[in-house]
Amino acid sequence: MTFPERAGPSRPNGSTGPVRTDTAIAYWIEKLRPFRQSPRFLPNALASEDDGAVAVHVAYPEPAACAVSTEVVGLAAFVLVASRYNGGEPLVVALPGQERPALVFFAASAMDEQQEAGALLDSVRTEIEQARRHQPCALDRVAAGLGVSAAQQERDLLQLVYAVGPTAPQAPGLERGGVTVRVEGLGPALRVEVRATGAACAPPLLPQLTAHIARAIEWLASAGRAPLRDFELLSAEERRQIAHRFNDTRVAVPEGLTLHGLVAAQAARTPDRTAIVHRDVELSYLALDAQANRLAAVLAAEFAVSHGDCVGVMMDRSEKTIVALYGVMKAGAAYVPIDPHHPWETVRYMIENAGIAVLIVDSESIAAAARFAGSLLVIDIELRGSSDATDSAWPAAGTDLAYVIYTSGSTGRPKGVAVQHRAVVNTILWRNAFYGIGASDVNLQLPSFAFDSSVVDIFCVLTVGGMLIVPDDDLRLDARRLIELSAARRVTSCIVTPSYYKLLVAELAGALPSLRWVTLAGEIATSDLVAAHLEWLPGVALYNEYGPTENAVCSTACRLDTMARTEPTVPIGRPIANVAVVILDAAGRLSPIGVPGEIYLGGAGLARGYLNQEALTAERFVPSPVPDVWDGRLYKTGDRACWRVDGTLEFLGRFDRQVKIRGFRIELDHVELALCRRRGVDNAAVICKADAGGAHYLAAYVEGGGGLTPAHLREHIGQQLPAYMMPDVLTVMPRLPLNLNGKVDRAALALIDDGNTPGDTAGVALSPFQATLVGLWAEVLKHGHVALDDNFFAMGGNSLRVMELTARIRGELSLGVELLDIYSYPTVRELADRLCRDRVGHAPGN
Repeated sequence: MTFPERAGPSRPNGSTGPVRTDTAIAYWIEKLRPFRQSPRFLPNALASEDDGAVAVHVAYPEPAACAVSTEVVGLAAFVLVASRYNGGEPLVVALPGQERPALVFFAASAMDEQQEAGALLDSVRTEIEQARRHQPCALDRVAAGLGVSAAQQERDLLQLVYAVGPTAPQAPGLERGGVTVRVEGLGPALRVEVRATGAACAPPLLPQLTAHIARAIEWLASAGRAPLRDFELLSAEERRQIAHRFNDTRVAVPEGLTLHGLVAAQAARTPDRTAIVHRDVELSYLALDAQANRLAAVLAAEFAVSHGDCVGVMMDRSEKTIVALYGVMKAGAAYVPIDPHHPWETVRYMIENAGIAVLIVDSESIAAAARFAGSLLVIDIELRGSSDATDSAWPAAGTDLAYVIYTSGSTGRPKGVAVQHRAVVNTILWRNAFYGIGASDVNLQLPSFAFDSSVVDIFCVLTVGGMLIVPDDDLRLDARRLIELSAARRVTSCIVTPSYYKLLVAELAGALPSLRWVTLAGEIATSDLVAAHLEWLPGVALYNEYGPTENAVCSTACRLDTMARTEPTVPIGRPIANVAVVILDAAGRLSPIGVPGEIYLGGAGLARGYLNQEALTAERFVPSPVPDVWDGRLYKTGDRACWRVDGTLEFLGRFDRQVKIRGFRIELDHVELALCRRRGVDNAAVICKADAGGAHYLAAYVEGGGGLTPAHLREHIGQQLPAYMMPDVLTVMPRLPLNLNGKVDRAALALIDDGNTPGDTAGVALSPFQATLVGLWAEVLKHGHVALDDNFFAMGGNSLRVMELTARIRGELSLGVELLDIYSYPTVRELADRLCRDRVGHAPGN
């Protein structure tokens, strides 16, 4: 790329000649500074390493009949389309010079689509003239002034290139632009060519992008005073493709089915088959149904539970828990699962919001309900001698509520998602058909009962006569024992979060020959995890499911073990039966294939709304703005995604401040509000970060004084929030960094090395064994410094990291260590002493 060697003379006042070189460089630095880290033009997930080019001809008025030049209307069309593709974000376009091989830049701020088409053309013309009154941009010098390296300057500043006329091929930047648009010719026809280099845009999308720019040229040439919002990017055929090919999901489902009705019908067909196994307890379908009938009868007769009530179920996992869920529905009520380990304030709000007057507990969880003012039903007592009970199920309808599951809320309060029978039945029937689930299947039940994946995890297999294995909570965290149980029971399937499966996949290899498939859900799956599955379990099918609680557990799905190993990201699949997926931009318009937007969901799986939160329900469950694609209610998910060319969906993260950590959905604002309630806390910021292994974690940064410590904050927040919302890293700072707007600078917090905080290990003599454990802890916790007396859990340890640490100690040190050891001896010093007592010839500290 060449530029003029010498600047022209200084420009006198009023002159339209070129400015001095140093002045021009300063101009371009200031002009391009806001675009130093501009967003990529298209999601990388759709990119390809191949180059491509597409050209089309566009009808355009004769020059005498059109007051707008080809250059202006072509650039305006490019900017309008690029802005739509880029979600309205500002962008910069490089323009090769027409008279000499040099560059100038057109900088477009966020697009105001209320402005008229003519106003856009005028602003583009003015911007071009202003840019060309300066010396061409000396890209290397300007990039240096912006802090952009030579290796990055083309990637950052030449993402988009626009050229006009026959001189364009010789212009610098044209051959190196990420996406280059070239317009040639005069009316009545223009030739528009779009070329993509490397990973800037997948070749299959080039015809679409070219057609959209051509449509924009034709529209702008005659739009006059029409607002830009009137420009329709997609053709009628593109809309039909999204409406009918991508969303062709209609399947007939009988009316009036209920979740408990499906289970009862199966119990009548196979009464003697084993339905549930927990520890040494095996319940047949006959016993399961009889106990649920007994419970339903007691709820109605002794606790006055009637049709439409909400009944809380608060106990640890066991066969009794499933009997409780089933029995509540048989009583005509909706079950509300409550984790007995949640803080009482969270439990109290759920009870009050749902109007729960009856709480089902067992003898092990009754203490957690000590402050409950309503009626307690202790299921251990009520189920004694219940085997001869008869069916007393309430004649429920498909429109009745089946359950209410509470998820984290942005107001600092959980929100209860109210799901009707017909919604979850649609998911159950689709899932059984999709996976081919039948009477021979044995499912390992892993998700928490308070997590919506548990609904299909439990009831899919129970509606077809299969067997459900329910492990204890502590067993779920011990991979070795869990696999031993699975092998003994010949488990065929399970649902698991990607974070958890990452710890299981290698140990499953060769240990569970009965395993048919694994389903990933609750988090973003990575291509590395898929590759690990293909390596260790090549004969086991691997599936990915996506769906918020508000759409009856699952909305899209796909099989992963058949995907190409080279795919950089993992798709979330296609819509399931009777579910519609619509991707909309911020203005409520359909997003083209490959262009990010927000996922909106419609169809049979939609929840009724949020229990007793009418305003929030109206905000998130909205009328469809695209009735030609979907005419009905849509749930606004807040999830960012795009369509792939083949009709599968690419998940691209969250639009808001909601994240998923270890499968649990968490509102970051919810955690911040809880931290700010602590005396001495002036401000708090919580962000989601990724450690060196790619695992996501919560990092909280608190502004406060008066001797405030992370230990104080952990004690406080443990009383406010469930354990899964506890930040892995808590840092107390004298002042949180602020950006130019006076808001907390979260980008600066994201750059903090959470593992590089000073410990007290320096200067302390460690035995070789202690040093080895310190190293293992540092790797598992992703901390740069670990001290002998650092508490594993205070440093961000959680149940998954406990599993990883015990596996590393067993595998690398050949020592027998149990999960309970980490909880009982949570410092390196204590654990070393504990393990040394079991090592022959070792004394503590050696």
